[in-house]
Amino acid sequence: MADLDIATSGVDEFSLAYCTDYDLHEQTYQYDFSKKQVQKTPKGPRRIHQMPAPDVAESPASRPKFRGLRFLDAQNVVATLNRPGGKGAELRVYHLYPTGPAVMILQMSLPSHIKQAVSLDVCALDGDKRGNKQVVVAVAGQDVSIVMYTLNYTRNTDTFSRFRHYQTWKNVHPQQMTKLCLSPFHSPVRAPDSVEKPGNEEKAQASVPSHPGPQYIRMASVSYGNTVVVDTFPLSPLDPTNKASRYVLSSPSDEWWQKAGLTYFAFTLPVLLAYLVFYLMYPEESAVVTVLNRLPMGVRNYLPNGKVGGTAVQSFGNQVHSTAASIVASDIPTAVPGRQTLQNLLSVPGSEQNALVVRHDPANTGVAVDVHPDRKALLAEHAEAKHWDDLSDEHKAEWRRKLISAGIWAEHEGEKILKGVMFSTYAGFVGQAAGEILREL
Repeated sequence: MADLDIATSGVDEFSLAYCTDYDLHEQTYQYDFSKKQVQKTPKGPRRIHQMPAPDVAESPASRPKFRGLRFLDAQNVVATLNRPGGKGAELRVYHLYPTGPAVMILQMSLPSHIKQAVSLDVCALDGDKRGNKQVVVAVAGQDVSIVMYTLNYTRNTDTFSRFRHYQTWKNVHPQQMTKLCLSPFHSPVRAPDSVEKPGNEEKAQASVPSHPGPQYIRMASVSYGNTVVVDTFPLSPLDPTNKASRYVLSSPSDEWWQKAGLTYFAFTLPVLLAYLVFYLMYPEESAVVTVLNRLPMGVRNYLPNGKVGGTAVQSFGNQVHSTAASIVASDIPTAVPGRQTLQNLLSVPGSEQNALVVRHDPANTGVAVDVHPDRKALLAEHAEAKHWDDLSDEHKAEWRRKLISAGIWAEHEGEKILKGVMFSTYAGFVGQAAGEILREL
């Protein structure tokens, strides 16, 4: 056994997960304290993932090995893997289902200076009223370095963001590290909003701070040289003006700019596409060309190459402001940084109110992605669309191929993103409704 971890999954219930060199296992326990009896589900540990065996032409020793394992929450685990021959290490996140195998939803290679991961630990920070939270992930390397990342969890879509680098420390100890641990974090008690004056039924605002005092998490590491290093990291409220705000390790300004950037993109994309549609319909209007040419290169790279949603141009007409905005996924250059994937679009603030529509593009070999602001209206108008679970196996296989070919979804992201979605190739949906609609989970 390489590593194990335990997570509480309910009242009087907990889950144990452990990894060997090539396998992940899980076992759920329910303990009746009154009868002092334990019930296991299933009766023995179940293997939830097995490292794929190498091809016949490859050496049996070419399989990566699991090194560390930690629960992110009761349904998701993060693991470190070491590639053979000291060729590097990586982080992977797996989603656990009540039955059947786990699905890998995130994968990231560690920095090149880490040839082998030595130890792993996580710390889940407090969540807000919607269940969103941040998780801190720390990894110790063979080069006596520690690298720390953050993951943002969105409850509405039940998804994690990509790993975001926080900081790297080198030469932490004089000798090889053996273990690192992050302290748990508990949400601080908030003072009441108001107090009642004695002898008076009216309430007055209490002179209490707008937010609890400074909060911290700590990280301890030990080495073969019997040395111990403890580091302290300050946490900040995501919204300092809100006393009930959750805490984050990354700077609140960084979080704000990240959200603001996504929001700005969501609002400006339809406007940019409207300019592009107008240019396609009236190419002689030099003013529109001038506007497009003066856009920043980073913005122009996000635009399709010369068209907007194939025949959806005709359905937009002069009503682009009230219909869905469309991106032909196959027309987006592969090398464009920040390329919009389904996961990116689902992470846009306020996306729970939108409909993301994926449809077959009749003018291309790929697919088109539409963003519609009125999800309920779209569902009522186009009842022919089907959710992922309602598709046949043949249709699922065809959509997987199309999404991967278009570059807006990858297998390692898992089908969990697609389960909250509707798909269709019905011709009447062109420009408005053929595809994927985000459901509330």
